[in-house]
Amino acid sequence: MTGDKEAFFNTEKAITYRDIYNWAIKRLDNSYEARLILEEVMQGVFTEEEEIGKRYGIKYFLYSDRYVDTIAASKIEQMVTRRAQKEPLQHILGHYGFRYLDIKTDRRALVPRPETEILVEVALAELRNMAGDAGGNRKSEVISHLTLLDIGTGSGVIGCSIAAECDDIDVVCLDISAEALDLAKENIDSLREEARNRVSLFRGNLADAIKDKTVDIICSNPPYLAAGELSTLDEEVRCYDPISALVGGQDGFEIIDKIISLAPELLKPGGSLVLEMAPRQARNAVSLAKSAGAHDISVIKDLAGRDRVLLARW
Repeated sequence: MTGDKEAFFNTEKAITYRDIYNWAIKRLDNSYEARLILEEVMQGVFTEEEEIGKRYGIKYFLYSDRYVDTIAASKIEQMVTRRAQKEPLQHILGHYGFRYLDIKTDRRALVPRPETEILVEVALAELRNMAGDAGGNRKSEVISHLTLLDIGTGSGVIGCSIAAECDDIDVVCLDISAEALDLAKENIDSLREEARNRVSLFRGNLADAIKDKTVDIICSNPPYLAAGELSTLDEEVRCYDPISALVGGQDGFEIIDKIISLAPELLKPGGSLVLEMAPRQARNAVSLAKSAGAHDISVIKDLAGRDRVLLARW
């Protein structure tokens, strides 16, 4: 395959969009990823062709015999080669779609995954229920301004999504990693001003950074892999995502245990915990939440039908 790449790019013949798109598909064996890479590069190369692109769409260029300039062809070659070497596509593009946001992604934090969109959906429903928007009958008073704590925020994808999609919610993003918080700040800064002003960042280990404050809801996608599972992961996860964002101790339950145990101290009366976990951890998580005094506990499945999110109310 390397020889094919060299022969293709060393030729003196001009390269068309169709040629380079077909080459990228063969190199990656994935037409969707090939298209995303070409679209990313092509966004910056339209000049006199811009009006054609607006009129006919990106497909016009992907399947056309119009020539790719050498700078764009070089960028595409580099990005496709990186992806063929198992670097995450999200890192190569530098951003990725999550719900309604375009999130900046790189090695400083965990790449957002589809399962976490379920977590956000559950948290949003819980917040609306607390505010009375869903006709909920909670024991606590309806508070017009609620506060959510995002533990282990990483790229800030959870906190940013909550702030962007739910008005009158203050979001506190907590992480122990300074690098992750730098990335989270960049994503927060990309929000509209009204949402951006409702998000704050704190560095610390679980509850350390918020001291005596309490919140209405805790939301977290903590590290939940067991140490022994690391070697079984795909190369693009094992070699590029921060290990500290993946592994939750020897059994994978260490951080989950701490969060559930701390929840009664961190939550206001009537508060809730929304927690992502591995399917195998659901039974233990439910049992621990009961022991910690939660009175209303449920487990929500992901799109594959696996136990994925714990919802516990106090």
